[in-house]
Amino acid sequence: MTDINDLVQQLAEVDEEALQIQLGKQAQRLAADLTESASIDSIDVEMLEAVPRGGDTDKALELGQRLFKRLNAEAYDLMCGSDPFGDGGKTMQQIEAAYKGGSTQAAGVIAPILVASLGLAPAIAAIISTLIVQKFAKATGDTICGMWKESIN
Repeated sequence: MTDINDLVQQLAEVDEEALQIQLGKQAQRLAADLTESASIDSIDVEMLEAVPRGGDTDKALELGQRLFKRLNAEAYDLMCGSDPFGDGGKTMQQIEAAYKGGSTQAAGVIAPILVASLGLAPAIAAIISTLIVQKFAKATGDTICGMWKESIN
């Protein structure tokens, strides 16, 4: 079994569109229940880099983009609300420290939170957390939530 930190490290090497296609394919496989147990082993990272375009792949990309947009906003609301974890901001400090150590470390911290808080399947959470970090890595801001908000807009 792959460790979620190992998986997000590998996913960080994959471009955003390929991740969104994989997210769409995972969602199609799970049908309507994204909380169903989709193991992180269900993602074949080597296959992500050679994604043929057309037909089913385009549908998966569209679904992945819509799903990411929705889950990205839900994750932002969850994690950037007023002390969402009831720990005086320690969880967000941990995420910010992980981000400063490297974006893949931040994705590795975010993924389990998405599993626990939003009930997402680990495979879905790993992709979402990687996309989140890729998005706010492109934004500018003083804090993770500031960058994240800018990337959503």
